[in-house]
Amino acid sequence: MSAQASLAGLYPLAGNQVWNPKVLWQPIPVHTVPLSHDKLLHLPYPNCPRYNQLQKETFATRSFRRHFKHYKVKSTR
Repeated sequence: MSAQASLAGLYPLAGNQVWNPKVLWQPIPVHTVPLSHDKLLHLPYPNCPRYNQLQKETFATRSFRRHFKHYKVKSTR
């Protein structure tokens, strides 16, 4: 859904592309690949020990925690 929302903002309708004046949106196909085959967005690779170590160290830094504390999922219980 977020890819479609981004594309809607990148390619606004104009002129005869407007098919409904109340809905300024057009469908744009979005194709995905399974995570196991994704070599573009899921890098370096899911089973890279060095990458996993560096990511773990980064997540543990005070700076990272300070910047991302607002995005923590809060329990609904």
